[in-house]
Amino acid sequence: MNKFQLPATLVGSSTLSDRGMSIRFHTQELTDNEVLEVMKHRNEFGWLMFGPNTFQETDIPKGEAEYEGKTPSQRLRAVIFVFWQQLGAKGDFETFYRQKVDGIVEQFKAKLDK
Repeated sequence: MNKFQLPATLVGSSTLSDRGMSIRFHTQELTDNEVLEVMKHRNEFGWLMFGPNTFQETDIPKGEAEYEGKTPSQRLRAVIFVFWQQLGAKGDFETFYRQKVDGIVEQFKAKLDK
C-alpha cells in the first residue's frame, strides 16, 4: 500500500446530497516529491486520516477502503431510468439508455479541440 503523510489544516467541510462530505485541507509548503505524490493519487479512492499529530503504523487500517454507494456510471444510469419512466416507459429501456449515453458522448466530443 502506498501511503503518505502531510502536515495539513482542516479548513472546511460541507455535506453532500448522498450523505457524504466534501472536506478541504490546506497544507504548508510542499516539496516537489510531496506534490507529485498527492497528484499521483488524484481521484483515487482510499482512506483519509486526520489527527493533531503523526500516526503510528498501528493506527492505519489494515483493510482496503471500499467504495460504498453507486459509482458515477451507476448514478447516471439510474437517473436516465427515472427519466425514461417519467416519459412513460415506452419502448425498451436499454435502447433508450444507449441513445441518451450516445447523445452525452457526442456533446462532449463536439467540445474537444480538433
